[in-house]
Amino acid sequence: MPKLNLGSFKLAYQLGWILLFISFAVFIVGNTINIKLDSLFLLFGINFFITIGYYVLLIITKFRQERPRPNIPYACWVHFILLYTISAFGLNQNIPVFAEFPTWLSVYTLLGASLFLIFPYFEFLPKGLKNAVWVLTGAELILSIYFTLYLLPLMPISILGFWFFGLTVHTFVPVFWVVLIVLLIQKQEKVNKLAIVLGAIIPLLVMGVYLNNWRVLKDKVSDIQAENNLNSKLALPAPIALAQWLPADKLSDEILISPFYSQRFWSDAWGLGFDNETKYHNPLAILGEMFFGAVNLDFESTTSLLNIRRNQRHKTEGRLWTGVSLTTNSVTSQIQVFPEYRIAYHQKILTIHNSPEKRNKDFWFVSQTQQALYTFHLPEGSIVTSLSLTIDGKEELSRLTTRKKADKAFKQIVGVERRDPALVHWKEGNQVVVSVFPCTAAEDRVFKIGFTTPLKYSDGKLWLENIWFEGPDAKHARELTEIRFAGEKGTIELSKDFEEDETGKFYRKGDYLPYWKFSIPSVPLSQGEFIFHKKAYSISEAKPEAHSVRLTKYYLDLNQNWTKEEYTDLLQTLHEKEVFVMASPCAKITPKNADAIWDKYSQCQFSLPYFQLFTSPESSMVICKGTPRSPLLKEMKESEYAKSLTHFFQKQNAPILFVNIGDDLSPLYKTLAELRLIKYLPMDLGALKNSVLQQRFSFVEEADDKVFLSESNLVLNRKDTSDILQADGAPDHLMRLFAYNNIVRKIGKNFFDSEQYEDELFLEAEEAYVLSPVTSMIVLESEEDYNRMGIDKNKNTLGNAEILEGGAVPEPQEWALIVFVALLLTGLFAKEKLKARA
Repeated sequence: MPKLNLGSFKLAYQLGWILLFISFAVFIVGNTINIKLDSLFLLFGINFFITIGYYVLLIITKFRQERPRPNIPYACWVHFILLYTISAFGLNQNIPVFAEFPTWLSVYTLLGASLFLIFPYFEFLPKGLKNAVWVLTGAELILSIYFTLYLLPLMPISILGFWFFGLTVHTFVPVFWVVLIVLLIQKQEKVNKLAIVLGAIIPLLVMGVYLNNWRVLKDKVSDIQAENNLNSKLALPAPIALAQWLPADKLSDEILISPFYSQRFWSDAWGLGFDNETKYHNPLAILGEMFFGAVNLDFESTTSLLNIRRNQRHKTEGRLWTGVSLTTNSVTSQIQVFPEYRIAYHQKILTIHNSPEKRNKDFWFVSQTQQALYTFHLPEGSIVTSLSLTIDGKEELSRLTTRKKADKAFKQIVGVERRDPALVHWKEGNQVVVSVFPCTAAEDRVFKIGFTTPLKYSDGKLWLENIWFEGPDAKHARELTEIRFAGEKGTIELSKDFEEDETGKFYRKGDYLPYWKFSIPSVPLSQGEFIFHKKAYSISEAKPEAHSVRLTKYYLDLNQNWTKEEYTDLLQTLHEKEVFVMASPCAKITPKNADAIWDKYSQCQFSLPYFQLFTSPESSMVICKGTPRSPLLKEMKESEYAKSLTHFFQKQNAPILFVNIGDDLSPLYKTLAELRLIKYLPMDLGALKNSVLQQRFSFVEEADDKVFLSESNLVLNRKDTSDILQADGAPDHLMRLFAYNNIVRKIGKNFFDSEQYEDELFLEAEEAYVLSPVTSMIVLESEEDYNRMGIDKNKNTLGNAEILEGGAVPEPQEWALIVFVALLLTGLFAKEKLKARA
């Protein structure tokens, strides 16, 4: 290392390096380890003492010299100002003036501090590195000026409070940075002014791009809101209209949430921001709001908008208690596969741990009693068929009740009485939400949830994928997965993590793995039946039949997923047909306006159904290329758009023919397909063109006693029978799947008013014991709680599903019936035998 001309300050300079290391280490300890506020102040005191001590050392070293005394070297002033900088950040942990820095700002600031350490050695650097230093110096000068201007309103107060142990001098640290940079420039004979200007331009250019995007986005929000308000009869909720047309990129999202996520001024540094996350100090957002004003969206609208764009509804799901200190400690997955029925039962056992050490100074007010909230993402067609909660070391099974009763009981017991419940609700878009309370540091909570899942059938293979979840952090969770097969399984394509034991079961132990899937060869379907209450349930291969369809109008559901080639190709195929864009209004597509329509709607993030504008719905077809994001039906419930769409469905006798040429289908269209309000036909563009030319489309017709499971290419059949006992061992999951699909089919056009039909549909759901839009599963602490809340014990039901032969544990009354019938048949058989002997 080159030697600096430090004279008598050599020892002080060397000591400065040691003190910098100690001071920075103390700061890192306070910033990374969860400690109490009084301990943080003690750590700041150590840093401040080191800083003042070093300054005193420099002064003493100077005045010990004979006159004329030498000036304190520039290199020593660098160490002093960096020590003061560390001390300032330590004080900020106790008395926040700056909220937490985002990563880019932390790097930018740390780069400046590192640059100052190079300054004393500047004259020894090669020319290329000198130019690089000048560029970085220009960039850091802009940052220092920003910090100085940001703290400027506090500086008069700081001057008045200077005598309070010098603490307020920390406000002037950015000024010291500017002074260091200016002194470096003054000391050099040759200054590369062009490099300094270039370095200054880079952050200013980034700021300019950001501010321009802020201005454009703010104007676009206002324009979309105004246009939506003009369409009063079909007006969408504002967040949905904005989510549909605003650009979907990280910068736009950052600007949208900045009023709630970013610190606005130094008085706004403490507390929580968007989604209960720590607030950040984002200079770009502060300047954007200063120059152009905040984006005109309230917190609720911003949350709804981002729920759609980011699919982060879990973060904004309603809860009565926080869960900030909770983690998922372990996951046990038990899966029973029935290849002959193309069904699997997937059971997950989760352990929840309350980690008080997770809390930091921003969460000092959080209660130790917390609520765990999980959102499970289900494969297509999967349903919930069991729930249990461990209370006082004993597994307590759930009861099925109406959604209204479950909500009332949960709010009373969790919100008022603060005792044990677990609750699971159905949610649109193949999701369910589980709440568990209370979760305390004194005891881990354990709950179990079971899913009945149709196996996806594709190219002669059956596919099973994992059911993953959002909830308390599971990145450090351990997982045990067990897969067993009922019947013939063939060759299984599992990852190397799974091992087979001597019984034919497959196991995996390791870190929690949210996403996986495996396939097995398809086997012949079983002819077995499951019998319950004189109803027999069986499966058969779905055989789509060609239907002649007279179509006169085609509606293109355009969005950003379409390609221009697909659009023009389809228009050529339909050139002699009436083709419209499905929007408001449904404009007819002609050679003159085709390009203009494409330019507009190819910017649409997701599409929405406007069936209510169709003039001939019975002879119309919608052609879509689905998107993974969309609003949910319930998010539009009170809008004029939803009212008009509901009115259309109430009058419509047959589902709309709906073709999807893409791989994705939005949550909204999934729900409409599940409710049987659209006849969903997935096909590629080539097959669609052939079907349009022939006016023949192949699909499976459902009936009261038939349910079509498209993902498994199965038909679930139900028929009356005089048989009481089941002899062939078909799983009861056949009945559960049939009941669920039958219930949502009956809800259909009454989705927005489904609460009115809870009692009517509850009996069928209770019999099969399935979660649905009108039912919920709940576990309460005692029989007394169930009685007070009016939740009766389920009768004549399959009950909670289990991994056993048949897939469920029979209820006591079922065992009694089985035993009674068995004894009756034995008696009749004996009587007939005695008669024969006589």
